[in-house]
Amino acid sequence: MEFKNSSTAFFITYNIGLILSVIMMAIRGCVEVLNLEISSMIDSSISGIAGISHIIMTIAYILFFLMLLNRINDADSKK
Repeated sequence: MEFKNSSTAFFITYNIGLILSVIMMAIRGCVEVLNLEISSMIDSSISGIAGISHIIMTIAYILFFLMLLNRINDADSKK
């Protein structure tokens, strides 16, 4: 997958992670508030998907800081 610039990669990655994280928080909240009896496998799956969404958001932050570093290096090279 090729992006026009690094900001596009950051925004896509961050939004995927954010949406997935919000969905998992809503599901976890519904399970807790409604006091639903769920199996340990489903409970672990909810936690695992939430963890994956946090990893995706961490990758997005790394892309963001790499983008900032490139901009700083470009500005320094123009001086």
